[in-house]
Amino acid sequence: MLELIKSYLNFKSVLKRIKNRNISWFTLCDSNCEISVKAYINRFVVLRSVKIGDYSFIGPNSNFYKCEIGKFCSISKNVTVGAFIHPLNLISTSPIFYSDKNGTGTKWVDKKYINDDSEPIFIGNDVWIGMNCSIMGGVKIGNGAVIGAHSLVTKDVPAYSIVGGVPARIIKFRFQEETIQKLNDSRWWDLSDFTIKENLDKFRMPLNDAILSSILNTTVDEKPN
Repeated sequence: MLELIKSYLNFKSVLKRIKNRNISWFTLCDSNCEISVKAYINRFVVLRSVKIGDYSFIGPNSNFYKCEIGKFCSISKNVTVGAFIHPLNLISTSPIFYSDKNGTGTKWVDKKYINDDSEPIFIGNDVWIGMNCSIMGGVKIGNGAVIGAHSLVTKDVPAYSIVGGVPARIIKFRFQEETIQKLNDSRWWDLSDFTIKENLDKFRMPLNDAILSSILNTTVDEKPN
């Protein structure tokens, strides 16, 4: 936390906040973060080694570590993504026995003897994560997935699935398999802002074959030759 505070106060961090008004001044982010100027980060969020894409937002009181987040993601409040792990095969799980930097505020060892870092986490595009969710290290969440509120995600989440519970399990899929494949292949989230705005009406109606075909044709038209 001390390193985060130092990073928050340094010149580069202050300059980044001045340039990107969508990052709350009450957010802590380290120098390893890459945050799109089109993303929105709410108050009291802690970000360490996090990359965030266009038009994704994170609600207040959330904590993210070693995570890449795609575009158009909607992340609610009190969400924890990535956390330090504790070994289960030792006498004690307390980090005071194996790490010089730990949550106890007491230093008994001279270095970190056991790697307790979280594995990197990947969150795709257009993902919705409800409030009070926790996502464990190494998890990959596919495009268009929905994570129900108060869920604990311990394994990969397929694209366009809806999961929930502790631990989170698949409840259902948002669309048929063929539709999901077409949506993934379309990569509509990579369209230019201009093109998406020209097609806003299609994003406000229930998805059907005609809308999907139109979006697919639009993405093909915009691809460079």
